[in-house]
Amino acid sequence: VESYCFNYQLMREAYSNIKENGIQYPLYKIVMTPRGDIIDPNHFEGYKSNPACKVLSDASAKLNMLGQQLGLSPQSRAELAKLPKPTDKEQSMADLLNGGDSIDF
Repeated sequence: VESYCFNYQLMREAYSNIKENGIQYPLYKIVMTPRGDIIDPNHFEGYKSNPACKVLSDASAKLNMLGQQLGLSPQSRAELAKLPKPTDKEQSMADLLNGGDSIDF
């Protein structure tokens, strides 16, 4: 659950950065002579992708995967519902977490 929350925060921060700076930003280069004299201080080279786009994509994919593991989609909930029920001799995970430390193994 903590990983899900962390990736959600990453996704929101990346989205905010993309809203503020766009998906691409202009790339400029300083053109100089071999002697070091500046010819063009703002030579336009093209556009570069905002790194926040990759962060957004990765965080979204991770959220999707974690959401499925946590049962946050109807299909994953159905898969979790198919898990076998504990038998009378086996203790459930809830029983183990509620004072099951007195069991001898």
